[in-house]
Amino acid sequence: SQSIDINHPSLWSPDNPYVYNAYAKILNGATLADDYVTPFGIRDITYSTSGFFINGVNTKMKGACIHHTMIPVGSAVPEQMWARMIKELKASGTNSIRTSHAPMAPEFYDLCDKMGMLVMDEWCDKWKTWWAGSQYLDWDNVWKNDLTLFLERDRNHPSIYIWSYGNEVDPGTGAMPQYEYTMSGTIVPFAKTIESSRPYTHAVLN
Repeated sequence: SQSIDINHPSLWSPDNPYVYNAYAKILNGATLADDYVTPFGIRDITYSTSGFFINGVNTKMKGACIHHTMIPVGSAVPEQMWARMIKELKASGTNSIRTSHAPMAPEFYDLCDKMGMLVMDEWCDKWKTWWAGSQYLDWDNVWKNDLTLFLERDRNHPSIYIWSYGNEVDPGTGAMPQYEYTMSGTIVPFAKTIESSRPYTHAVLN
């Protein structure tokens, strides 16, 4: 565990997407055993009854749901295509993207950090119950590990302002069933042991 002070930092925001880089290295004696560069941003986000604030500035999310496909390349998206899409969305007045309904490639988040695009980072579609033709296979055995990897990979991105831990998880009852309360009561406390600086939400289909 290490700490470092940054005097008079440049704060990240959609209008000032300032990105720092932390260079970490592991030495075996005097020999470099491993190193890694972690981009990050410094900013403060708060939620209240008055709205959402970035560095004290009231900010409205004007968003778009971007599914895990892009014509004609599917999920194997070249970085230049992501950059063009984010640029055109910002020009249209959009300032937030929801990753519907799965994590994107790391390059996507790096570009959102650099270009000032807010992100609702969504982990998965359905949970353990089969609904609308799909489910999260082998849920009981894999969800904790998968969620941990998701949060640990993305938690340093300043563009991410909220986590979504599911989409359309209602098994078709027309109202939020006890299943959702029970599952949320299991998922969210575990997630907060890994990343607690942002709120958590999920999408309900009624």
